[in-house]
Amino acid sequence: EFGHPEWIDFPREGNGWSYAHARRLWSISDRADLHYKALREFDKDIIHLFASEKLLAKSHYCWCADDYSKVLAFTRGDYLFVFNFNPEHSFADYAFKAPEGIWQVVLDSDQAKYDGFCRNDAAVVHNTLTNRQGDQLLQLYLPSRTVMVLKRLR
Repeated sequence: EFGHPEWIDFPREGNGWSYAHARRLWSISDRADLHYKALREFDKDIIHLFASEKLLAKSHYCWCADDYSKVLAFTRGDYLFVFNFNPEHSFADYAFKAPEGIWQVVLDSDQAKYDGFCRNDAAVVHNTLTNRQGDQLLQLYLPSRTVMVLKRLR
């Protein structure tokens, strides 16, 4: 349902078992003048990543669920998923607890191929830092309404 221009409501008792809104507009991703083509490409790439790395079979852990900033970060295997759902605010040097390591961006919804603005350099590696309490922190630039997937290199 993410990115769909209309709400989807499957038949249920509350809507009188209606099929009126139980349809997807698959054709919108074929139109070059809309951003849905890029959303389809991101969807294809994230599904490929999950399938090729068998990520659904790997354990997961939530490292950050910040209701105020609307940031969510979790790991599955050696991959870290960082979402900024905030519709208005980007965050420079957003720090959160993360597994120790060196991290490389492998998917970024802000890349040009997904009609993004390319605000992060995918070639940059990110190292965790240790704070005074001994926690490992990762600092990232998180543009609003984006998701990044990073892989732990070591």
